[in-house]
Amino acid sequence: MPDPRSRRGRWYPLASVLAIAAAAVSCGATTISEIAEWAEALSADVLHRLGFRFHPFRLRRSPSRACISTILTRIDAEALDQALCQWLIDRHQITLNQDKDQDDSDPTPRKRRPLAAKALDGKSLKGSKTRGNDRRHLLSLVTHDDGITYAQQEVGKKTNETTGFKPLLEPFDLTGTVLTFDALHTVKELLRWVHEEKNAYYVAIVKRNQELQYQELEALPWNTIPIGHTASGKEHGRKESRSVKITCVDESVEALRLPGTSIAIRLHRRRKPREKKE
Repeated sequence: MPDPRSRRGRWYPLASVLAIAAAAVSCGATTISEIAEWAEALSADVLHRLGFRFHPFRLRRSPSRACISTILTRIDAEALDQALCQWLIDRHQITLNQDKDQDDSDPTPRKRRPLAAKALDGKSLKGSKTRGNDRRHLLSLVTHDDGITYAQQEVGKKTNETTGFKPLLEPFDLTGTVLTFDALHTVKELLRWVHEEKNAYYVAIVKRNQELQYQELEALPWNTIPIGHTASGKEHGRKESRSVKITCVDESVEALRLPGTSIAIRLHRRRKPREKKE
């Protein structure tokens, strides 16, 4: 990571100051002053674990508000984001390799290992709204199993997510990976690129705004197809149950001739708000 400070007077390591900022924010700090106050309350042992050196007068002091402000306002945000994502990817790959080695050494027959799955999704950052500016919107590539962020980039308004689809995925080897995304990205050119150039599988969502495809999907004989899976749970203040049906796609369904498409999945949700206690 490039250090935005001049070489003279660097007493606090860059990584240590960034670690304090990250820890303080995770504990609820929302301003630089709150980060500095949180850091000031740390014990000498915690500061030592974070990589801070001893003070010449044998005191271990946390960085001041001015020091934290200088680093956070001048840091190369894109370089920091790339470094953090690469660190997460490296650790995730180590975990995957350990699991694979453990499976290979186990003589007990196991089921076939499931395909790796990643989700492409856009979210607005909570707390990023400022006076005169809307909340920042990021497009992220995240693993399904443990939520590891592989990459993310700011895309501005939500309608601009499609333009960031290819640039975000281009650096990664997605061979054999199942890619999921919102209906916004169900575009034939993007699906062709994922299937033919990235050699990946995909789950494309079709909603009512894609009228022709939606009507032909709805016309499939779903009533004669048995339910393949059901699930229910309570979250976000409501009860929700889901049922899934799967069928092969016939080549005669013109609107569904998407690159690599072979099956159609019908997800039926039932939602009921939970009763509030008086």
